[in-house]
Amino acid sequence: MYPSPGGGQRSEVSVLAAPEAFSGLPAACVALVPTVLPDGLGRHKWHDRRVLADRRGLLGLGRHEELLLLDEDGAVLETEQANVLAVFGKVVRTPPLDGRILAGTTREAVLRLAALEGFEVSEEPFVLADLVSAEEVLLVSSIRGLCSVSGLRKDRSFGAGPVGAQLAKALWALWKRVVRPDCGLVPEDSQP
Repeated sequence: MYPSPGGGQRSEVSVLAAPEAFSGLPAACVALVPTVLPDGLGRHKWHDRRVLADRRGLLGLGRHEELLLLDEDGAVLETEQANVLAVFGKVVRTPPLDGRILAGTTREAVLRLAALEGFEVSEEPFVLADLVSAEEVLLVSSIRGLCSVSGLRKDRSFGAGPVGAQLAKALWALWKRVVRPDCGLVPEDSQP
């Protein structure tokens, strides 16, 4: 934001798309840094996210690190920018929509795609120790699509895996089939 000649304020918004999110490949890996945020962020998006920015600063997070929000009971909730999925064999697990996390639209799409791809989908609470034992940890958001988690700071390394690649490809196929010209969904084959 900056002052305008008329005495008001002007702002500029700069958006940088993550091109890998729109290519059918998982977006760049991020590392997660656990932090406790009692009751999580809740079911609504926040305009004022200073609590997260302050926490990032206190923990010294880098560009490729993201806060992993845990409740006081140790439950994994979400990250500061995405929903969390954990892969255990043929089971894709995610925290439930119990009022502590945002019900992301991409989360819903990926869970449906996971079921269509032959995975069992489980929406149930889990703790950090469960996440550490997962084969893959994935983040999903409408901005990045699907990305793999490279690790948990000081606890465990993960990296990109086959389930993330499979679900990213399925998500890309879904996104290619629909467009939103006037906020309506239109099948790709009906476009001029």
